[in-house]
Amino acid sequence: MNINVGEDTGVAIGGVSYETSQGAVVYFDDRDFNDYCQERMDDYQTINHLTFDALPSASQGVLYYDYRSASNTGAQVTTGPPYYYGTRNPRIDRLAFVPAEDFVGTVKIPFTAQTINGDVFSGDVLVNVRGGSSSGDVLYTCAPGRSVSFDDTHFNRLCRDLTGSSLNYLEFQSLPSGSDGTLYYNNSTARTNTRYYNGSSTPRIDNLSFRASNSFSGSVNIPFVGRSTSGMTFNGVVTVSSNGSGSRESIHYTANSSSAAVFDRDDFDDLSRWETDRDVSSVRFDIPSSSQGWLYRNYRSSSSQGTRISSSTSISASDLDRVAFVPASGYTGTVYIGFKATAASGGGTFEGTVEIDVERAPADATASYSTRTAPVQLNGSDLGRRGYTLSSVKFDAMPSSSAGYLYYQYVSPTKYSWQSNTTAAYSLAGDPALSNLTFIPKAGFTGTMAIPYTATCYDGTSYTGRLEITVQAPSVSASFTDLTGYSAQTKAAVDYLSSQGIVNGMQPGVYGPGLSIRRGDFCLMLYRAFRFDRGGTILSFADVPQDAYYAEAVNILSSLGIVNGTGTNRFQPNANISRQDAALMVQRTLRAAGMTADVPGQLSHADANQVTGYAQGAVTSLVQLGIYPTTDTGRLNPKGDLTRSDMAVLLHRTMTR
Repeated sequence: MNINVGEDTGVAIGGVSYETSQGAVVYFDDRDFNDYCQERMDDYQTINHLTFDALPSASQGVLYYDYRSASNTGAQVTTGPPYYYGTRNPRIDRLAFVPAEDFVGTVKIPFTAQTINGDVFSGDVLVNVRGGSSSGDVLYTCAPGRSVSFDDTHFNRLCRDLTGSSLNYLEFQSLPSGSDGTLYYNNSTARTNTRYYNGSSTPRIDNLSFRASNSFSGSVNIPFVGRSTSGMTFNGVVTVSSNGSGSRESIHYTANSSSAAVFDRDDFDDLSRWETDRDVSSVRFDIPSSSQGWLYRNYRSSSSQGTRISSSTSISASDLDRVAFVPASGYTGTVYIGFKATAASGGGTFEGTVEIDVERAPADATASYSTRTAPVQLNGSDLGRRGYTLSSVKFDAMPSSSAGYLYYQYVSPTKYSWQSNTTAAYSLAGDPALSNLTFIPKAGFTGTMAIPYTATCYDGTSYTGRLEITVQAPSVSASFTDLTGYSAQTKAAVDYLSSQGIVNGMQPGVYGPGLSIRRGDFCLMLYRAFRFDRGGTILSFADVPQDAYYAEAVNILSSLGIVNGTGTNRFQPNANISRQDAALMVQRTLRAAGMTADVPGQLSHADANQVTGYAQGAVTSLVQLGIYPTTDTGRLNPKGDLTRSDMAVLLHRTMTR
């Protein structure tokens, strides 16, 4: 057995950090602990298990195993027992910290862990609990036997109300019982501990739906934990309430833009027997909107669709197997087609609904890219399809803002032609050219971003496609060797700035993450990041030599009102810049770039009162925007020096927001 010993304190200490709001449960993720293991251990090993060395005080909160809700808390964790990575029980990813009701502050939970190779290391779980509201509900209604589709805008609105930032993803903590209904993702049962994303990243919240049982009554609660794009977590509950009787009144089918939903007589007979104890005799259908699609009788195939059904058409039972719903081009969503049926042998009449979920057809072609942090430049030919001569592409949707943005002729946050849209046709050979499109991943985003598109060929034919870009969190830096032990977001930030020519390091392979950055150097980083043109009058500082490597940057930022100096016509370029002064420069940079820079709010950090008055608005705005990098313990440290690692995180978030 090996023990990893640090130079100063013996056993090396680092940790896993979580941030949440007052009263919100924090669910541990074993991937976070494995990432920390790989950062800490030289061999990038895999964690096997951990034990807790001490537990929070009751005034701070309680650590539970298998926590589901306030009424189903599971068991309190004790020191000593091991908790395992992966699927072996008891599992790390079933641990949850529940803050005490009135607690606000940072909780430190020390642990000792062992890798699968037997190496031992130590660390702390740091949970920063902010003040403010931390939970809320998303409400839906649904009749028995029917289904209701989830809408990510409802969850995003709740996230913004509770955290001030957009939603990144949510995870369900438990699922409905079968007697109430089933939560589906597309046509498969949804799962707990699976991330469902806001926007176009998959798996998408928009593809979730609750299908009520035929006996559903009252309401069902589906608890979840959400995570914002700024890293804050919150608790929520999806409450689905019954708005109808318990009769079995719906028949369900699926379709997509390339395949019809063909009806089945047996389904109508089953429903008729449920309602009347007789088989069905005939059915008269309501007609769906033409924007959704059309009903046909005598349907045989897409090339032999038969005759459109009208509201006066009565379909005999023997013809029901050849009734089909054909979706309108481009339509996706749920179609409800009411009907009135007559039962055989004098069984009377009954009413019901055919519910058709219309999904996007599987793409004919897929263009896949992957990146750890760097922008992704598209290659037009990658969006082609074998046997087709691609002419142009139109995107059917844009990336979720939580994933990133697609730009045309991107150079910097202030220099690009336009942000891509769904109206422009991008050409393989002409203008605007597909190959001039660049995807900029948002800082902190990991996962797969997917954008559907429609391609047009020179011969007039077309096909559907899917652009997929996978962003992976780096375990090691691609450019520097001295970032071991730093977080994945720091490595991603440094590598991003390096890929854009903004940072070069102290020497080849050495970044110097813990070093303080000087005022002149920070101006140079801002100038390189945003590539500003000269503004108005330049104030020439007495202590900024015109031949200094940072002089042009300082002078141009001065002309734009981003820097004003320190008084008496001096700038002090060689002095270390404080974190609050850096925040002020970044806020002014955002204003100069025409980006959102002023967001009101209140700081709830333990050291919020240490922010100097002139920087209060800047620090507050950057915190609200999810840009300001707090310390490992969740503090602002406004008067402390800005380190090169925090500078990278600050600029990366600013450039990609």
